[in-house]
Amino acid sequence: MPNFYFKVLEEAADTIGELDDRIEYLKDVQLIGESKKKDEIEFLFKHALAQQATYESIILNTKKELHLKIARSIEKVFTENLHDHYGSLAYHYEQAKNLEKTEEYLIKAGDEAMKTAASAEAINHYKKVIKILNSDDIQEKDQKKIINIEENLAYAYYAQGLNRNAAELFTKVLSTSNLSKVPKIDFSYSLKSLKV
Repeated sequence: MPNFYFKVLEEAADTIGELDDRIEYLKDVQLIGESKKKDEIEFLFKHALAQQATYESIILNTKKELHLKIARSIEKVFTENLHDHYGSLAYHYEQAKNLEKTEEYLIKAGDEAMKTAASAEAINHYKKVIKILNSDDIQEKDQKKIINIEENLAYAYYAQGLNRNAAELFTKVLSTSNLSKVPKIDFSYSLKSLKV
């Protein structure tokens, strides 16, 4: 279920008094719970339907502005450990319809997920960014960037044990890069140098 941090809300809110009153109300009617996470006050919707109803009550333009404000607040509040929030930033920028920032944070989230052996999460992030890069919204396609992300996705597939997917994507990357096969490496010189 989605969670949110008080510091981020505080940064995004216009008036703190109003924010405190609203949070207290949501806690009183038992729609959200409160916990501590890394010395941060974190709130969690107790029911997905409550979160969905709250979110859907906001009109579309306000939603975009809200997501943009939240993303910028996360960047400001969590500068020291921004890598922990790449996925959230990608989500909020995507909801704010900021494709450039969405792309940036999806790539970072995928790379961060691979570093922590969360290959399934990395696959999800890389697939989303490839979809954005290939969408009609992007006028000039950056083929080199697409190839790099597809290669990262292939490694994520491999790490996940999805060898067929990995092999197919590696083959595509090689053919797109105009390489017909993996370059041969001559190990004979190295082996001769090892002989005593």
